Amino acid sequence: MYYVVPQTKEISTTYNGKTYKRLVYKPFKSASGIIDENYPEWDSTTTYNQGEYVIYWNRIYRSAADGNQGNFPLEHPDMWVDYGFVNSYRMFSIDEGIGAVTKGSDVVLEFDFVTADTIALIGAKWNKVIIEQVDNDEAPITGESLGQGDGATTKFATQKKPVYMYSETVYIDGTQQMRDQDYAIDYFSGEITFANAPASGANITIDYTPTLKTMEITGRDYGATSFYEYFYSAWADKTRLIINDFTRLIVDGLVWTPNSTLRLTFTGDVEIGAFVMGLQEDLGATLYGSSMQIQDKSKVMIDEFTGARKIVRYGKVRVLKALVYNDMGDFSEVARKINAITGKNVLWIPSEEDRFAEMSNIAYISDADLPIDNPKALKASMNLIGVIE
Repeated sequence: MYYVVPQTKEISTTYNGKTYKRLVYKPFKSASGIIDENYPEWDSTTTYNQGEYVIYWNRIYRSAADGNQGNFPLEHPDMWVDYGFVNSYRMFSIDEGIGAVTKGSDVVLEFDFVTADTIALIGAKWNKVIIEQVDNDEAPITGESLGQGDGATTKFATQKKPVYMYSETVYIDGTQQMRDQDYAIDYFSGEITFANAPASGANITIDYTPTLKTMEITGRDYGATSFYEYFYSAWADKTRLIINDFTRLIVDGLVWTPNSTLRLTFTGDVEIGAFVMGLQEDLGATLYGSSMQIQDKSKVMIDEFTGARKIVRYGKVRVLKALVYNDMGDFSEVARKINAITGKNVLWIPSEEDRFAEMSNIAYISDADLPIDNPKALKASMNLIGVIE
């Protein structure tokens, strides 16, 4: 069983000299393709009537009364109903909003990717995503020669590849060429194809940024365990995307802390329940006998006067029972790790990912049992309560 403690960020706001703080999963530094609700920003001088909505501190509030003026939403829950984060921030909510998702189309997300080797999208629906990691400490390449034209050749290639999407500028004899008009580029191979062959003797140069890693993932790239399944089996919506092979460079026993940017470019409609990143740790081998429950948290409410019944939908959660094997000599290390992450939301990834991928989830430890009944083997059991479907 592997786990990742998600990186978080403390966000704050100050009103009348008082500072309010909230912890969220580490958010993006830029985003496109995601549209937030268009309610007005809360203003202390504006009078709001019952049912009117405002936005404050990336959250949506609905006025609970007429004549609502000067009542700060964070200090007056009797006057404002908190509807949770705006669309773009729902995927970074830590302890609330089970079932809420961030929605967008042709979404592009950029993150500061530091001291991390794993990302996870949980409760997600997507068609295709291109993931790129760029080392910010590596200077962009300028003036690289692609060669000289001969009047016939149309294809040329960069020395380093893959190429960071849209980072390139191509020149012929110093004149900038237009992407998708004068040339096309394959960012994975670094190959550039000109619409018309450069003239004989023409100097072809390029400025660009190479990536540390680029990968393209579609529904058919994820989850197949055999040739037959890949080509012939029906495919359900993929709701979990775990990417954990971003390179962690080890130099002389020291862990390199990267200063990189991570960009995800989605094609089509996207829904993301949670997005987390962090360093992956190993807790031991996942044993058969591990299990997953899916629990609906809806409740039946009965009116005490009329007896009328209604169902209030609170969403559903996954409850994992993980059985993890270690050598007994690792007891102290396993106990230390479990103690350190108890009380936190943690991304859990079973060790046999292809077989147990649906057990991957963000969950907290409700209880853990580390029996000392075998001189050689430690078979720990943990109950993990999912915080997102």
